[in-house]
This record gives sequence, structure tokens and C-alpha cells, in this order.
Amino acid sequence: MASDRLLLLLEEEREEEIAAKLDFCHHKHSLLIVVGHAVLGYVAQDIERGLRCWDIDLKNCNLNLYLQEFLSHHTASFKGAGQKCLRHSTKTLDIQVLISPTQEQVHSEVSSLLSRDSAHKLLILAGQSLEDSGDLLFHQGLFSAHQLKHILHQQFLGRESSCSNLRLTLSCPNIGHWRQTLLELQCPYTLYINTPEVHPALDAMGDFSALVSNTISPLSPFELLPPPPPWAFSNCPDPAAMSFLRDGATVPSSL
Repeated sequence: MASDRLLLLLEEEREEEIAAKLDFCHHKHSLLIVVGHAVLGYVAQDIERGLRCWDIDLKNCNLNLYLQEFLSHHTASFKGAGQKCLRHSTKTLDIQVLISPTQEQVHSEVSSLLSRDSAHKLLILAGQSLEDSGDLLFHQGLFSAHQLKHILHQQFLGRESSCSNLRLTLSCPNIGHWRQTLLELQCPYTLYINTPEVHPALDAMGDFSALVSNTISPLSPFELLPPPPPWAFSNCPDPAAMSFLRDGATVPSSL
């Protein structure tokens, strides 16, 4: 009887282990691209390099086909200051592109990427970065290796047994602290950072990268201006308005 009870417990543990591993589906894939301050030609290069380094089985996920579908079937949402979101999702591959997002949006969408049930995930960080740290720059704020490390730690805390079949690939600025900071993590999943390219230049990759680049809108001179300090209006006559000059300076003018 004792041996039967032991066998039952072992069987239950094995089933729990299998169920935990099924939290991430091997046949599902997720791609998130974050585009910060953009130099258009380099953004396309960053995106294509990230796609080519994603070591997935193209028989299970026909990347060329799904990128072609994205070109004609994606949805787009637009927000202020050049912020845009492009998205297309199938049962096999979910693709999302954030253009000129806020720091808060990036934190939220990276967390969402990690929480999806796809076993294969790719995060591409494209755009200008700080030379010393490699932090990705936005119109307001930045995204750093330490911020991503914190998100990863919070996302998988206490979920070690369910993450063994998760593969996360990161394509990020090849300078700064990214590799050193993230490889310090004792992660239960497999993490790849700026790996060599494993796929040829698929036909749809160039069209997809060009679409993203062409969607980027340069900010107007007014959007690039920093917000005025609180004291800027303290000495203005009441009522008053601000007149913008061609050189970007402002002067108060009474109505």
C-alpha cells in the first residue's frame, strides 16, 4: 500500500511538472519591436538584424509568410508626439511594433510580451542609444538594461519550474551594459543576447523593415522643445499668451 501511495505521488508530481511546462506553447511565437529616437536607415538595419538572429524553426513559424501578412493586414493606432503602435496576430505569431513610445508603455508591453504563452519570444530594441550605457532613448525617458532586468525578475519570480522551455531572444544596442547586466540573472529560461544571424535575408524582411521606417514621423520643432519651467509664466501679465518665434524663443504678449 505504501509503495502504491508513493507511486501515486510520483505520478502526480510528474503530471504537475508536465502541466507547468505547458504554460508556454512551443508552437507559439511573439515578437515585440520598440523603436526609440530614430535614424531611419539604422532602424531598418536594427530590425532586420534582430529578425535574422531569431533562432526559430521556420517550418513551424514561416517568418517570411507572416511578415508578408503583416504588411497588408496589420492594424495601426496613433497617439501624440509621433507615438504609433502596429500590430498583427495569428495563432502562430504575434507581432507588435511600438514607435516613439513612452517609457511607461515600454514597461507595460515588455511585461505583456513575457506573460504571453508563446515559448519563443523576440524583443528588438531599435534606434538611438546612449554611447556609454547603451540605454535606448525616447522623446521623454529611456529604457535601460537595469529596467529590463527588473521586469524579468518580477515576471518570473516564483515561476522557475514553468519557464524551462521558454526561449527569449534580445536584439539590443551592442554597446553599454546590456550583456553584462542581463547575464547576471540566474534565470530559469534560455536568454539569447545579440546572437549571430542564423537566417538569410528573407524577401519580406526588407519590406517589413521599410514599412516600419516609413511609419516613423519626425517630431515637429515644437514637440522637440522641452516643457517650460513652472516659473516661466510667473511674471507674465494677466491675461497673456505666448508667441512662438522662428528661432524657438518665446515672449509674453498681452491679449
